Amino acid sequence: MFDVSEVRSLLAAAVKDHNPDRRDAIGQTLLMVATHTNDVDACRSLLELGADPSASDMLGESPLLKAARLGFEPIVELLLAHGADPNGHHIEGWTPILVAALHAHVATAKILLAHGADLTRRTHTGHDLAHMARMSKNLEILALLTNTGT
Repeated sequence: MFDVSEVRSLLAAAVKDHNPDRRDAIGQTLLMVATHTNDVDACRSLLELGADPSASDMLGESPLLKAARLGFEPIVELLLAHGADPNGHHIEGWTPILVAALHAHVATAKILLAHGADLTRRTHTGHDLAHMARMSKNLEILALLTNTGT
């Protein structure tokens, strides 16, 4: 996996090439890599260069889905502010709100809800938000869903 210094090196190359959406060998954009390393400054720079906040890899994982899964709230907010789709989904139907609930990232879930996350989406296997919240065994996630009418 990439480290922060490698992300910064790749960012410099993207600036030089004027290609903020360049991809690595497995189809990840620099924004995806910067998201995975929780590098807010690199994410901001890439977005300012025009990186696509909703681009996805071969499995349909976008930077927002990755940030929601990892609970990186500042990056979630940054991506949403730059037009990332709060309901974009993985090839198996996972959405950012579903992965945030599964991993008990309450603050991330609240951000996604504030940006219009669809509470009715299901994975392709039929798992919904209430199921993910129960799987997380986190009472705060369950309470959040109860208070939003799910």
